Amino acid sequence: MTSLKHWPKGSRPQERLFQHRPASLSVPELLSILIRTGNAQANAVELAMRILDHFHHKMDKLFNASVIELMKIKGIGKAKAAAIAAAFELGRRVRNAPPPERYFIRDSRASVDFIRSLLGHPEPGLSGALYLVQAGWVIDAGTFILKNPMSQTPDLKQLLQKALEVMAVSIITFEIYPSGTLWPTRECQNRITTIRQTAAKIDIKLLDHLLLNNESYFSFADTGLI
Repeated sequence: MTSLKHWPKGSRPQERLFQHRPASLSVPELLSILIRTGNAQANAVELAMRILDHFHHKMDKLFNASVIELMKIKGIGKAKAAAIAAAFELGRRVRNAPPPERYFIRDSRASVDFIRSLLGHPEPGLSGALYLVQAGWVIDAGTFILKNPMSQTPDLKQLLQKALEVMAVSIITFEIYPSGTLWPTRECQNRITTIRQTAAKIDIKLLDHLLLNNESYFSFADTGLI
């Protein structure tokens, strides 16, 4: 048995969870994070494999297992069994909860309507993003205060970290501009290209970037800039 402390840092389940999406981890890795620690005979991943073997790798049986049944597995005491049972109970409640209200994005007009309904009439200097699932449903929205909307976009790290947290597959970014003609500067276009290319590296697609004021809007997607 090799303690997880001696595994290469990039191979440890918890480190992998921080670096990648939770969906990229295997079931034993996810279980090992719930288990947290091993014992003198087995590390957390090996204990996770014991659990899966006990239930013949049938996730439905594990999902519905009681604390008492989990504690029958060698190395799984009260604390570990309770953590696993609590995690599955949370999953059960999420699965049974009514679906949240969502807004469907069909085009740039729908994006703008949603942003305006969300923000009202904001002052120039506000920037943000809509986070979407595959079918075009908005699952979250975030805003970022900017000092100069003519030369700044949402902070790239903050923007993509939020996208990973809500498990978005695509994003739409926006900036609130002053009244007048809406047209992106070359600097703005370069930054949006950087956002698009960086997001693509983690399988997140930038669908559009919008410049808005109270009178009109400009869509990168509609004008072929994305």
